[in-house]
Amino acid sequence: MKLRIAIFFCVPLYITLLLTSAYAVDVYKISELRGGKQVWFEAEAFDARDTASETTPNVGFKLVDAESNIELPEGAFGDAIVNVNGNDSIWLLYNFDLSEVDGQAGTWYIWSREINPTNASEFLWVMGDDGDEIPTVKPTFEIDDDRIFDADTGPPWMWDRGNREGERKELQEGENTMMIWYRQGNTSALRDVFVWTNNSDYTPADIDYIEAQEIVIKPKSVKPSDKLTATWGKIKGEF
Repeated sequence: MKLRIAIFFCVPLYITLLLTSAYAVDVYKISELRGGKQVWFEAEAFDARDTASETTPNVGFKLVDAESNIELPEGAFGDAIVNVNGNDSIWLLYNFDLSEVDGQAGTWYIWSREINPTNASEFLWVMGDDGDEIPTVKPTFEIDDDRIFDADTGPPWMWDRGNREGERKELQEGENTMMIWYRQGNTSALRDVFVWTNNSDYTPADIDYIEAQEIVIKPKSVKPSDKLTATWGKIKGEF
């Protein structure tokens, strides 16, 4: 899996990718359970996020333990993320790869290990399914196709697939890009681990994540993949 960061020294007004080198994924997990395949990664291991957390301290997606004033509940795997006073500009971006599990293109389903007692949902955007270029402004989302994690969950930590709306996306073989955009998340909604699976009947469990095979990626400089060249080039061209 190639979960990566683009580092920019000058930033156009409409978008900033914050540095996340301390949290960028260099470890992820894979499994093949109950007739399906799974790719797991921790929510704090995003590749990039919006500017709000930097320019407006009380707005944006934050790391619960490292950046917010919210106490991280016991039982989390590492840190977690929380949406602090969100607005339409905030998002998280993740790059992930199905290659390690020989994952085929097709319908995959995302689950979140979370605490979400107020039923606070977000929107999910996936490259290929929802568009061919990473959006720089919030896309037009549809509830039935894009809303995720719309369910009362915990405490304690629980695995959630929401109301089975935006949790189903068409992924591409190999590298994929997903973005979580603000909808209504709040300080009570904490996300800990995400898993993609191609088995619609599979329900994750903590022991599945604990026992999944760990994959370690050695730190290295990487260039954006071909499918992202146009978008990243447009962003960098503003400097």
